[in-house]
Amino acid sequence: MPLRALRPCKQAGCPMLTRDANGYCDQHKPLASSQHMEYKRGRTDKREQAFYNSGAWRKARGAALRRDHGLCQHCLRAGKITAAVMVHHLTEIKVNWLLRLDLGNLVSLCDRCHNKIPPTRRKL
Repeated sequence: MPLRALRPCKQAGCPMLTRDANGYCDQHKPLASSQHMEYKRGRTDKREQAFYNSGAWRKARGAALRRDHGLCQHCLRAGKITAAVMVHHLTEIKVNWLLRLDLGNLVSLCDRCHNKIPPTRRKL
């Protein structure tokens, strides 16, 4: 099996290159893991958790990524080409549950752009 291409570490300002599937260098892997655990800990709503594990969400997420050609839409507007790794709800599902599967409410983002969204608005 061929080696994964070297990519810059996702941690802002880190000059290291990595082949890691998560995109973090060896130094920042523990930080990324702890951030993810903290993010998941903030999800206490059982209905929301069940939704993100559902086939309907996986289908909608895939449709949004295909529509956006797998590219981060915020980076694209800034003239940069970056792979999207997540799909973000523009209107949080806690605010309007009915928009949870609406493609017009979904946008493909890279990790860096998603992290720029204030935590109160950052739900995947």
